[in-house]
Amino acid sequence: MGIILIATSVVGGSLRRNNFLTKKMTEEEIQKIIEENKLPSDELDGFGINFIGNILPIVFVLLFGFIAFFVEETETSSTTESMFILLKISGFWLIYNLWKKYSEKNLKKIETGLSEDSNIGIIVQLMEMENLELVHCKENYFEFHIPSWMNGGCKLVLIADENQILYNVRIKDTGKGRPQNTFGYTPYQKLKIKRQIMKCLIQE
Repeated sequence: MGIILIATSVVGGSLRRNNFLTKKMTEEEIQKIIEENKLPSDELDGFGINFIGNILPIVFVLLFGFIAFFVEETETSSTTESMFILLKISGFWLIYNLWKKYSEKNLKKIETGLSEDSNIGIIVQLMEMENLELVHCKENYFEFHIPSWMNGGCKLVLIADENQILYNVRIKDTGKGRPQNTFGYTPYQKLKIKRQIMKCLIQE
């Protein structure tokens, strides 16, 4: 491979070596990711942080609904029908969160028509433009941290392949779990990365 970057970061528009460790991932593992179009299990799959961020809020809503509408007899006390509605909303919410969790590691593709080495160059250019914080890299696999003042930021993975660049953005642990509903923050980051890659392609 013509271009191999190992733990480099952008400072003042230039690349320098930093103290991050390279991700211990073989070429076979990277190729498997590309073939399956999905990232492997990692630190964001922990049961605790996903339970707190996805399931626990639903439990609290059910508990609050039960206390508010069922414990005390009032004119607005719920009937069996109201209980069914509350359970149905919670059920849909749970299914939605589970589906989002199941599909969150799927990779999106940007067709470039360029060689793998040229696509690595595009990723390097993107890293410079956005001043991305490089966490791990191995051959054509790059992992970045996108910071945010409102949460734990995002984990960005970019993979250079022949004729395409694969990418994935996922919310990190906020200290209070990993919510699947990020109020548009994760979709915004995905759209931003895609637009910046397309801009790099135009300049190529």
